Amino acid sequence: GATMALGESMRAIRRHEADVMLAGGYDSWVNWVYLAQLSNQRLLSRRNDDPQHAHRPFSRGRDGSVAGEGAGLMVLERLAAARERGAKIIGELHGYAAATGTRHDDEPACARVLAECIRRALVDANCAPAQIDFVHMTGDATPAGDRIESQAVRAVLGERTGSVPVTTLKSATGHLGNASGAVELAVMLECMRKRVLLPIVNFTDPDVESGLDFVTGVREGVSLRTGLMLSRGWPSHYTALVIGAPPGD
Repeated sequence: GATMALGESMRAIRRHEADVMLAGGYDSWVNWVYLAQLSNQRLLSRRNDDPQHAHRPFSRGRDGSVAGEGAGLMVLERLAAARERGAKIIGELHGYAAATGTRHDDEPACARVLAECIRRALVDANCAPAQIDFVHMTGDATPAGDRIESQAVRAVLGERTGSVPVTTLKSATGHLGNASGAVELAVMLECMRKRVLLPIVNFTDPDVESGLDFVTGVREGVSLRTGLMLSRGWPSHYTALVIGAPPGD
């Protein structure tokens, strides 16, 4: 998806394979073929009684995503090159890692793979878990998926688990498929610039077993220098990005 495209583009620039990369993604789940396929895979919510609030990540009673569509593209280049041409710098990519191949029905194994993916992204960014100011989760609202993410983040953050804010935008936008990572990254970079965290929409009945500091209301005036963004594709593909606020902000 878009998150992997962004990470691989960053690496291409690091390896001097390109000076500038245009990376991101487009997707639409709003067509009958996708809807039928995703419904058969139990990835979509079946809550017909209250469709406006059907997408309920990390809440009790969650049963999947609401389909959406969108697009997002970003220009990636070296910091010095962006400054030289006078570009408006909206943020930095510091680290990236991806992993795949785990059986999707083995939750403990999936959580271990995702945790290792996060650790490798932190190493790539030369960043310690203690430096992470917030986490943006995939938040597809599938029972197993939310548990896998929660377990992985707890494993990486350790004793800081309850003090690092955690949010996700998917219950506000719907699941944008391969476009999710780019759109969510753009929004979170703007949040970092404005020092504000947006809440998880439809988060009314928290799964308290997670132990995470879920954002339930707008938080303003918070220090957001470094963030962790997760992307989890079905059936078992994981991507982690370590992102930074614009230099000098």
